[in-house]
Formats: sequence, C-alpha cells, structure tokens
Amino acid sequence: MKIIMHNSVSLDSSMKELKVDLATHYELVEKFDVDVYMFGSVTAVAAIQEGLAEVEVDIEKVKKDKPYWVIIDSKGKLENLLHIYRKSPYAGNIIVLVSKKTPKSYLKYLTDNDYDYIVTGEDFVDYKQALQILEEDYSVKSILIDSGGLLNSYFFEHSLIDEISLIIQPFILGKECINVFRYIKTPLNLSLVKCERIKELVWLIYKIKK
Repeated sequence: MKIIMHNSVSLDSSMKELKVDLATHYELVEKFDVDVYMFGSVTAVAAIQEGLAEVEVDIEKVKKDKPYWVIIDSKGKLENLLHIYRKSPYAGNIIVLVSKKTPKSYLKYLTDNDYDYIVTGEDFVDYKQALQILEEDYSVKSILIDSGGLLNSYFFEHSLIDEISLIIQPFILGKECINVFRYIKTPLNLSLVKCERIKELVWLIYKIKK
C-alpha cells in the first residue's frame, strides 16, 4: 500500500493559523488519484469552523466516483456534522475510523445515517489494523493523509509514509510557528520528485528513501 502525506504549510513548515488556498489544496489532492483521502477529526472540525458548514443537511448515501474519505474520529466529534463532508464535491463515500471506547450515541448516529465505520483499538484507533481492513474489505491500494503533526508522526515512525507532498503558502509565521514535523524522532532522507510553481505557491513532492 502506498501512503502519501499531503499538507499546506507556511514557508517555515507550520499549519497553525495559516490561511490556506483551499481550492488549490483540493485540486492537487485529486491529481494523486488515490483510493483514500484520510484526515482526523480535529482537522475536520477546524475546516467546518472556517466556513465549510454552509450546506443543506442530507443523510442520503450516494455512490460517487471519488476516493473514499476516511475520517479518524474515535471521540465522536463529528456527530451531526458528517453531512457536510458527504456533500463535498471532492468526496467519495465516507468511512469513519473509531475505537471500542467511541460513544455509543455516535455509533448509532453513523448506523442510522448509513455511514461505513471501522472499529479498531481500545481507547484509540489501531491504525495498522485499520489499514489492513481498508486493504482487504475496500480494496484500498493508495492513501493520501492530510492531517496534523501527531497523526503524521505515527505513520512516519512506523515507516508507513512513501511520499511527502507540501504546498508552500506565501507566509512566514515566525515565533508562532508550530512545525508540522515536530514529533518525528527519526531523521528522514528524501529524494525530490516534483517542484512546481502554482501562482504564489510552490508544490513540492519528495520520496522517502527507505
């Protein structure tokens, strides 16, 4: 399985308080032609707070020719909000990753509204097991992860990332910077695959040497 980390970051590699060109961000996601677009509930809720909530409520599940959107949400933060992502023109069907400690009310919400979900791990999602289920039950061969430093670091530390895709936004956050790679403990050797200018942005893709 191929896994790509994809983030929009400042020139000093921060995601905090960053004004992102969302249209370009998602257009580039589609260029990878992956089976799964994966992100966490913190990222999902933050995006809604930035204005993605302006859609009509719709609980109907419609098969779409788009990648699965896999959302990690063991605490049920997206209860009554998932329709926002179901309505996204970029999204395929939604799959939610939860744990055995996920609130039962959230599991009922997922079932009642016909969302697929995968239960792994006790308090937190067991990512390795979840990846195995995605591969076996959904025929997933490629995943793009668009999330924060904690989730990224887990995949890095378990040598699961194959490529890094960064969209460099024209900002420097300076002392407010929170480096997206701050949790990585093991140095990584990279090989440049792509460097492209898009308006005022720079799109970089690196392959990780293993």
